[in-house]
Amino acid sequence: MKLAIAIAIAIALLLGGVWVYYDRNSAKLLLPLLMAGGLAGVVQALIMNQNVLTLPTRVDAGHFDLGFVADLLIGMVGAFASLIVGLAVLNDRFFHDPMVPATTGSTGTVAGTSRAFVDVVMLIPTWLRIASFGALTGYASRRLLPDLSNKIATMVSGALDKELGKQVQNRIENDRSQAELLGLLAHTVQAQDQSLAQTHKAAVLAATAKGVAPPAAIDNLLPLVSDFTKINVADYETRVAQKREKAEKMLGVAFMLNVSADDILTRIRSLPAGAPDLDGWLTALASVISLTPHPGDGARLLGVAGLAHQKFVKYRILLAFYSLKAQRLVDDNETQQVLAFIQSCLQIDDASLRKKAQATREFFTKG
Repeated sequence: MKLAIAIAIAIALLLGGVWVYYDRNSAKLLLPLLMAGGLAGVVQALIMNQNVLTLPTRVDAGHFDLGFVADLLIGMVGAFASLIVGLAVLNDRFFHDPMVPATTGSTGTVAGTSRAFVDVVMLIPTWLRIASFGALTGYASRRLLPDLSNKIATMVSGALDKELGKQVQNRIENDRSQAELLGLLAHTVQAQDQSLAQTHKAAVLAATAKGVAPPAAIDNLLPLVSDFTKINVADYETRVAQKREKAEKMLGVAFMLNVSADDILTRIRSLPAGAPDLDGWLTALASVISLTPHPGDGARLLGVAGLAHQKFVKYRILLAFYSLKAQRLVDDNETQQVLAFIQSCLQIDDASLRKKAQATREFFTKG
């Protein structure tokens, strides 16, 4: 009896808390719901036990058989849990008649429900409808609770597995980005040609001696940009390998002759609209920023990233954005623009580009 009184007090405190701190109308509806659910749980136990009501008893020290109080609690919990799930799944359709077709006109009907049916439902007090729902779900609570629990657990488990798989895939792709940056550095060192630096220096000295403008260092990228533009191999892997080779040579020349991202950006902006070598210059810009990111490079790259056409170039731009983010050189406003560019890459039907875009988006949003 003391246990039953304690449980009743706990329920009263719960309703009182809802009344005081949340919403009195909600407390008024919870009361008939819980009462009907609890009574229905007891009724279900009576039917199952052939009209035998078990009183709470003490089994041994520290152990109690709650008897009908357990049925009361199970009915209440089942009614409450079912209401929450029902509101999420059924919504207002719970009180609509699915057999009555939707009508329109001056009668002011609701879609899927006749005016007469709505009037009848409206005559039934809300607390009574809630109580009937509680009675039904409370009676079936011993079956409903395990079913709801299993279904929700399956949904949560599936969502967690899917999210974990995405996170693992993104982590692998981000590790790959780091490896690609290290690979760029290694290939850049290998691609540096000392003779090119000497040739350029000699050309500058000769022009100075003649009193003419010396050749710009960036002009040494022209042959590589032209070669990059001409690559048109049918085999995907071969085409990507050739473009990667030219991109690394561009990076080597840029490093050898101190060609900056700003120099390349100036050249890009001087190109006429639809220039065939635009993607080649964008590749050079993204490659330089990837390996040596500097403050302001985010704005530089964002200003021209939308001009990229080739998937290889977009991939290299994503790598540059990753490098900038890793060095904390992208502000909040630029981040939103980067995410917009990433979204555009996700719309392209290319598995490698999409994987890179997904991983980069994860890196930008969660760091």
